[in-house]
Amino acid sequence: DGTLIHGLKFGPELYNDDLRSGGGWSVELTDFNSPFNTREVWSASHNPVGGTPGKLNSVQSLHPDTGCPDLMAVYPMDENNIVIGFSETIIGALNPEAFICGNAKATKAKSMDIANMSFVISFEEPFIANKVYTLGLSSSLTDFAGNPPCNSAVKFAIPVEARAGEILFNELLFNPVLPCDDFIELYNNSLSVFDLSDYYFSSTDTETGKESTLTAVCSMPELIFPGEIKAFTVTKDAILNYYPCASAANVIETERLPSMPDEKGIVSLYSRALDKIDRVEYSSSMHLLFFSGDEGVSLEKVNPSLPSGFASNWHSASGSCNWATPGAANSVSDSLAGNTGGVTLSGERVTPDGDGIEDVISVNVFPGGDENVISVKVYDNSGKLIKVLCDRLYAAKGASIIWDGTNGNMERVQRGLYLIMVMSYNSGGEVRRWKKVCAVLYN
Repeated sequence: DGTLIHGLKFGPELYNDDLRSGGGWSVELTDFNSPFNTREVWSASHNPVGGTPGKLNSVQSLHPDTGCPDLMAVYPMDENNIVIGFSETIIGALNPEAFICGNAKATKAKSMDIANMSFVISFEEPFIANKVYTLGLSSSLTDFAGNPPCNSAVKFAIPVEARAGEILFNELLFNPVLPCDDFIELYNNSLSVFDLSDYYFSSTDTETGKESTLTAVCSMPELIFPGEIKAFTVTKDAILNYYPCASAANVIETERLPSMPDEKGIVSLYSRALDKIDRVEYSSSMHLLFFSGDEGVSLEKVNPSLPSGFASNWHSASGSCNWATPGAANSVSDSLAGNTGGVTLSGERVTPDGDGIEDVISVNVFPGGDENVISVKVYDNSGKLIKVLCDRLYAAKGASIIWDGTNGNMERVQRGLYLIMVMSYNSGGEVRRWKKVCAVLYN
């Protein structure tokens, strides 16, 4: 009558045994009372011949399913149908009344796979593009063991197409440490919702200028909401295990990433229409020079909203997070003083020691008006120029400029007081100057 008896999504992960995962061994169900606890309840056979066909399984152990089912994906198929996917088989999801979305009534729920892990939910009224909705999940939804989903509600939206600057690069790991691989993190710098499966990465050879073929950001729909970040890698489990500050929900495993050389490179993001959305040119020289090496250390933006081409806004991640924060808030992010008139600093001191606390300072320049060009320079207490943070930068209404306590050679400066000189001029001929003092300290 179409009732599911048992379903299994299988792959190499069912071996749970690196030594036997290369082939020649069967996998065995180890606990008949938890047949849907798929990832944990299967094991490579321990029988010397490689399997036990027609005989008692060689591995028998208890693996009760006490964990809640994860919500793996929610995205619109079209304006009337929502796809929802779980990490395991779900009971009760064929009843449309188990899904609630405000006043919108679900009329049909249909399974998309033989193991009842993914479903299409149909609604009477069409959803409006770029509007965020909340889909509620009834307590009648459970896994085989009776555990309700980890989330009782989830948001979704019909996405729109991003324009240049609305999705920005936010963190890069291009010199990974084993067993990790590279990752690329994106930030939604807009008030809109986008589907990242509609976008593509490319890399450019810095020597020849030749750009690679396009690489899909991800193969399955992945919504990114305003202000959210998503990190993409081909080795999700390794990344999550190595970096304690990583956010599992925001780290997405993808099939492949563009080439990212360890020394320097260029990565770009394109829309489906091949419009360039963002571009970043990175280099190992952008890391703090007091590191003995930058293997496993990511580059993060201090302010995610600043243009990716602004090199001084990139900084080595903090050691407090094992040198990277995939899918999580950047470890070197600084609280900006806001778009107040004139010049303000985000703090009174900078301690450039890589611990994620006061590693940088933000110089917030908002002179007033709409067409400002600014220059920001740092001097020591003897009047010697230490570093040019920006020179004749077109900043429109204003900008936040980052100083990380290094000189023009990316070397840490000595402790002491430093003078930050700011000059701005606009199309009306108005010229303004400011002086601010900050201290460089070390513990």
